[in-house]
Amino acid sequence: MPANQQQDLLKRLNGRWGTTVARQVRAILRQDHLSPAERVAELNHYVRNVAGLPVPETPKPLPAVRKDDIRVICWTAVQPATAPPVRDENPATIASQIGELDLGEKL
Repeated sequence: MPANQQQDLLKRLNGRWGTTVARQVRAILRQDHLSPAERVAELNHYVRNVAGLPVPETPKPLPAVRKDDIRVICWTAVQPATAPPVRDENPATIASQIGELDLGEKL
């Protein structure tokens, strides 16, 4: 098999295929009575003629994350276990004390 056909076969097999395709590919590769070249030929026949697997498209990269895209969902303060208990009935949060969050959002 020419090198360009081997590369094409590899690209076609490199997609995310269902369990049916994966089982059949495994079954072809586990045929011990075939030589490695015969297994590749059988695999090539299955991929091209039986399953008709296309070369998967290269995924498009996601856009870069901007600072405006990030939102605070939860703000938690952690205190060591040895700290004295807070006696105030309505303790102020860190965000309300400083008036803004780390990301620059105003309260």
